[in-house]
Amino acid sequence: MNKSQLSKAVLGVLSTISISSVTNAADVSFKKQISPIFQTSCYKCHNSKSKKPKAGLKLDNYKSIMASDFVREGDSKRSPLYYAVTMKPGSWGIMPPKTKGKPLTKAETDLIKQWIDQGAKNN
Repeated sequence: MNKSQLSKAVLGVLSTISISSVTNAADVSFKKQISPIFQTSCYKCHNSKSKKPKAGLKLDNYKSIMASDFVREGDSKRSPLYYAVTMKPGSWGIMPPKTKGKPLTKAETDLIKQWIDQGAKNN
């Protein structure tokens, strides 16, 4: 194998490794990453202790979240929860509303998107 062929082989292996690293992103943990976001930003209005949680959505436990129609496992684009937290600040319907808290950060909404797209697992 000459130098040119070796370089091409090495580049091929490296690009394969890079692509698989991107496609095999680490699983987002509901317990460690998603639940804390909900706890900080959503529990005030969306909890099981409330007699009438807003929109009937309870975000304080996995079972309640998945029993709702707000998360479509594997499809963040069709998940009303993801849509609500990624609306432009000041939009009607954005969650949390301006009067209840700050909008989620891009890092937080990215985690929610990744969690939903990975199947919204209870991990």
